[in-house]
Order: sequence, then C-alpha cells, then structure tokens
Amino acid sequence: MFNKRVFRKLIAGDTPTIDDLEGIDFSAVKSLRQLRDIESTGVDAETFGSIFFETFTTITSDDRTIALVPRGETVDVTFDNRREYVDLVLQYRLHEFDRQAAAIREGLATIVPLHFLSLHTAEELEELVCGKADIDVALLQSITEYSGCAPSDPHIQNFWQIMQAFNNAERSAFIRFTWGRSRLPLNAAGSTQRFKIQSFNKSPPDQYFPLAHTCFFSVEMPRYSSLEIMRDKLLYAIFNCEAIDGDDTATGMAVAAMGWDEEEEE
Repeated sequence: MFNKRVFRKLIAGDTPTIDDLEGIDFSAVKSLRQLRDIESTGVDAETFGSIFFETFTTITSDDRTIALVPRGETVDVTFDNRREYVDLVLQYRLHEFDRQAAAIREGLATIVPLHFLSLHTAEELEELVCGKADIDVALLQSITEYSGCAPSDPHIQNFWQIMQAFNNAERSAFIRFTWGRSRLPLNAAGSTQRFKIQSFNKSPPDQYFPLAHTCFFSVEMPRYSSLEIMRDKLLYAIFNCEAIDGDDTATGMAVAAMGWDEEEEE
C-alpha cells in the first residue's frame, strides 16, 4: 500500500519513522515490534523455529516479493538474527520511495529553493500544495458567484444550510462533483477560480438532479420545493457521479437523452 505520510516526509526532506509506518500498516508494525522483543512472551531460541517461518524477504507496495539480503529467500529468520530482519524490513518500507521523492524534490527545486521546504512539516507542505482537507463552507461562500439566482432565494439558502449540515466527506464529494477535485485552496486570495451557482429552469424541478460543470467550477441548481428533496438529490448526485468525462457511459447517454447535453461539461 502506498504510504502517503512517509512520502510527504521524504518530499519535505524529513526522516520517516516507524510511527509513520504504523499509521498506514498497523498490523505489520505491531508484528515487527513483537518479533523484535519476542523473548518477552516466553519464546526462546529452541521454540522460535516452531512458530516463525519467514525468510529475509518482504512485500513491496506493488505486491512483489524482494530479498532483503543476497538470496534472502533462502535465509531463514531465526531467534538470533530476528532483529536484523526487523531493521531491514523497516529500512526498506520507510525508504521504498526515496528515488521517486528525490525526483520530485529535484523538480520542486526549479521553482522553490529546497531549503524553504525544510521550514515546513510534511503536513504543512501537503496543505500548501493540496489545500485543506477540511472543507470550509464559509470560504466556499466567500468565493461564490450567482447567475440567474440570488443568495436570498429560498433554494439557495436551503443549499447553504445543507452544506453546513454535511459532514466533511460529503462536502468533499460535492467539491469533487462540481470541480473535479476534493479540496479548496487555503484562502480566498489563493482561489484562481470562483464557484458559481447558476439557475436551472427545467420544470418540474423536483424531477431533476443538480448539473455540474467541472471545467468551470459551477453547478446548475434546480429550485427544489423543499430542503429535504434538495438534500436527497445532492447526495445522490455527488456520490453517483464521481468521474468527469463520462459522456460515453450509459449515464452520460441517458443525460443527453434528457436534453442536458447542450452545456454539459461532466
């Protein structure tokens, strides 16, 4: 499994630790820690071989088996060499992506002096590059424009009430539905594209779903008759239309048949 936390640390020039690995592969780290100090459980050199049958190999992130030492597949892990084995597994797992991280750092160095990266933690660097994982509704409102509707319209007020009530996963899914990404920029000043809510005039509105244009970070919002109907329609749309460029799918063709294809950007 790809370890994003470890990779972020490598990009930032920080040193990953076993605690970082534990956050993504708890069971593996727990097993390695138990193996290192297995004598505390009453296991000794005589009984070790009857309960542990590993060799000096480990599994890569793409499910390949690699040797930790020359011909590691023929070298058994024993009570005496178990700690060497644990160290080698951790060394590999924590530095599996060193080459890729170095290439990215080299690319970043053409834009940002590398010593500036060391001023930030891995988490801070991720936030600067990718935006905040938590969707700030107030920030979204501050960068919103309206076309054919107004903030005082009942269905627009219902929309913002629903967004406030959504959990972060639902808010993130909405941003992905309307923009093709799952995070907002850090602040309004860093937003290169404003969110637009447009009118949707087909009738009866309760029979239609909201229509997103991801290229323009916009959504056509029907004037639903109630908050409950709008919430249901939004939830269905954001969790059942997660991929852009889906015009050639059965769903895309069905949408086109309903007359929505003239301006569709999904």
